[in-house]
Amino acid sequence: MHHGGMGFGVGHAQVHVGGAGSPIKVADDEILGKAYDHGIVARMAKYVLPYRGWTVLALLAVLFYTGATVAMPLVVKWGIDSYIRPGLGTGDASGLTWVALVFLLVTLVHYGANYISSVR
Repeated sequence: MHHGGMGFGVGHAQVHVGGAGSPIKVADDEILGKAYDHGIVARMAKYVLPYRGWTVLALLAVLFYTGATVAMPLVVKWGIDSYIRPGLGTGDASGLTWVALVFLLVTLVHYGANYISSVR
């Protein structure tokens, strides 16, 4: 039941305009906008170009941040599967030092990339 006003249905291809208006069929693209509009990107480029160095740095930082975020649980898995589980009960955890160092390195990359991407 529609009580008036302007309503947009998420995932629907109908728009109700006004309380007494009949539904108007509109494509979802027109309601939410296109996912990529070359004209908007081209207009935005003139604002980004003076800061292209910072833009490239921020994009690289986001890529490194994402890579480090994905790598953290993989390093933990590597440590558990390779050194903790086989040595369970034997006290042999000789390779865990390397796992800890790699985890520390990945954590530093994660922190540094997060800092760089959020500054400026």
